[in-house]
Amino acid sequence: RDFDPQCEYKTENPDEVSLAYDGDPPTRWRTVQYFGSPKLGNLKRERSANVIRLQAASSLEDPALLDKICTEFIAQYPNDIAGDLFMIDAFFTMKQYDKSLAAIERVDQSVGGDPYLMFLQSGIHEQAGDSARAQKCLLDSIEQDPTLEDAANALLDRAVNDKNFADTKKWLLHLEQYCSYQFEPNL
Repeated sequence: RDFDPQCEYKTENPDEVSLAYDGDPPTRWRTVQYFGSPKLGNLKRERSANVIRLQAASSLEDPALLDKICTEFIAQYPNDIAGDLFMIDAFFTMKQYDKSLAAIERVDQSVGGDPYLMFLQSGIHEQAGDSARAQKCLLDSIEQDPTLEDAANALLDRAVNDKNFADTKKWLLHLEQYCSYQFEPNL
């Protein structure tokens, strides 16, 4: 739908709306005019529109553009974690692990600490090739919240992959005690 807040009838070229998304580049929906600025009347971008910009930039897989849009978002909304929540995955996908970790850190500071965020950090450290830091994040997250099932399962997977039978047993027992798992002994 079209919308014009300054028009008496709150409408502006309604017959052209479908041209805005018909897939034909030469067609378009036209606006009558904006006063005071060539930048759409100098209207302030809404936060949700900027989150959509973040999403669009990451889908283009253009690290420079994503970095620019993220920097703009943080400058415009310095205490808003909505963008940071999105940036975690966007930067991770582009293998910009340091920026993904920085976004997690901003979220963590904003919420006052969250063990699940440490679990997320462990995965990023693992992908970045820092297995020791990944392990530390997992252990720290379990220490803060023993019921964090994802972290316990990750620690169990590590123990099994390393053929560390003592730790495998430890994490199986942990899952039984804190995460309501039930294992039946071999008969």
